[in-house]
Amino acid sequence: DISFISGLAKSGKSTLCRYIIATALMPDIPYGFDTLGIRAAYCDNRPIIYIDTEQPKVFTDKAKTEIKRLLGVRQLPENLYVFNWRHQSHQQNRQAIELLFKHFSNAAYWIIDGVTDFLGSANDEEKGNELIRFFMGHADTSGTTIVLLMHELQSTGKLRGHLGSEAERKCGGAISVSKDRETKTHWIKPKLIRGSGDFDSYAFQFDVEEGRFRTLPDGKTKELRAQLDKQESQLNSLHEMAKEAFGDKKRLSRAELVNALKKQIPQTEGQSDDAYRKVIERVIK
Repeated sequence: DISFISGLAKSGKSTLCRYIIATALMPDIPYGFDTLGIRAAYCDNRPIIYIDTEQPKVFTDKAKTEIKRLLGVRQLPENLYVFNWRHQSHQQNRQAIELLFKHFSNAAYWIIDGVTDFLGSANDEEKGNELIRFFMGHADTSGTTIVLLMHELQSTGKLRGHLGSEAERKCGGAISVSKDRETKTHWIKPKLIRGSGDFDSYAFQFDVEEGRFRTLPDGKTKELRAQLDKQESQLNSLHEMAKEAFGDKKRLSRAELVNALKKQIPQTEGQSDDAYRKVIERVIK
């Protein structure tokens, strides 16, 4: 089937790709090896193809180095093929993937870092639908797994464009990766899981001393999750206030916004005018 990893830029999507590839190349996971909660089924020496359409070649080379480090080897396995197509147009990407599908007809995994680079526009409904059917069709006929990476919209968290909407309707599963830059914590969350229940979101951080990512202990994860839930609740509350304040209007003057918020946030008994003004100002900020 096809599956998706989504997130904002620099959230950790590419890091997850490296762990998918590394664990797919391992018949057994070494004792004590931290997979960041990821375990791809062993490829059984079938080809694994990783295609990067977004990052400079130096970053693709860095990914290869990281995969070797995770595997504890000096040379990449012969059944792993890595391509960088950043320099190509979306038409060239489509032609190239069709050729590779024919050449590697028995591949176990396809990891494509940048599915929107196979389209001129992520909002082209007809071509977006066709592209999703194209990948689904190959997954079905070849009995392979195709993992596609896509950016999320910062405002809504939805996958980008009409292509993203079609992806959410048709994919076998989707997970979301995010980063809390204040705590330098990455989060893996279920977005859409078909045929199975959702898992609890969990976190990982970069360990400077070890020079690699590490899954956070359950206790620390719960503590950080509680903080995020509180922040999300506050953001939802602010969003509702904004909708109520603006109504059908696209713009408000500062004075109009202040008056609208005062209707939603009444001044409490004993609260000074200056303290009340500061509350309204904090909400606006």
